[in-house]
Amino acid sequence: MDGELEQMSDEGMVGMLHNSPEIKTLKDVRRYDKKTLVCPGGCEAQLLLSEIAGHECVEYLKNELKRMDENFNELESRVAEMVAMEAYYKEKLSSLENKIEEMTEEMKVLLLERTRRDEIFSSKETFYKEQTAALKEQVAKLEKRRQEGRSQSLKRPSGDDQDEAEYDIQRVEREWALRYDKLLAEKITMETLYQRKDREYRQEMSAMKQEVYALRDSLRLEREVMALEYDQANFEKLQSLIDQLEELVRQKRIDTQKFDNAEVGEKDRLYPNHSEEEYVNERDDELGEIRDINANHAKKRPPDSVGSLESEEELIIESN
Repeated sequence: MDGELEQMSDEGMVGMLHNSPEIKTLKDVRRYDKKTLVCPGGCEAQLLLSEIAGHECVEYLKNELKRMDENFNELESRVAEMVAMEAYYKEKLSSLENKIEEMTEEMKVLLLERTRRDEIFSSKETFYKEQTAALKEQVAKLEKRRQEGRSQSLKRPSGDDQDEAEYDIQRVEREWALRYDKLLAEKITMETLYQRKDREYRQEMSAMKQEVYALRDSLRLEREVMALEYDQANFEKLQSLIDQLEELVRQKRIDTQKFDNAEVGEKDRLYPNHSEEEYVNERDDELGEIRDINANHAKKRPPDSVGSLESEEELIIESN
């Protein structure tokens, strides 16, 4: 900022030297004893060196610079917040994806368990079917023996032997009937247990599927929300930067137009009847005359209030 002020002060000094009608040669520059400069803010006011720092235009430029620094810091803080928010959402998304993977593994384990139970139940069902077939075969054999016993009793009527044979047959029938009823009851119990477990498994699978669907919807919504927030923040940041750029371009155009108007007016005032080429030749002649005078009087002339010979030559060269 100090460098810009110094440069603008130098430009103001050069403009002031050109705006004075009596300053045309180095002698006139030496006789120049004013201590004022043109305002670097663009209001073209003549200011003392001690008044430049407290002038309104300089204060305005300082405030604008401070405001731009504050806006830049605010943008940096918002970008940091966006980065932190993005990291938070990424962490949350990763946790949700891990949870989905864990639920997928649990579903695989449950499917394997169901397959194993189906195999167990199918093997037990086969076992009970075999047992039932064996019982039926035994009952058929007993029924056949009973029929044979009855036929023999008809051929050889004997009361005691017939009663004993019938008692034995009835006892064996009762035993096999009890065994059959016991196996049938166990089969019914196993089938009921299997149906209940299957129903519970289906309910668990349905609940897990619903939870997975809910997690996927939540994940999708969070991704959409994060994308919208990121796009909105980028849009606001870009809009702010565009506004600042437009303001700077407008200010630069105004300053350039003022400088061009001042330069054209000065040239027309000093050389109203000269062409551009003559104006350039006369300016080169003046510069050559100034360089000759500086070479002849470099050791004789002490530095005055305006500056040394070298600084005056550099100042005039920069102005041209």
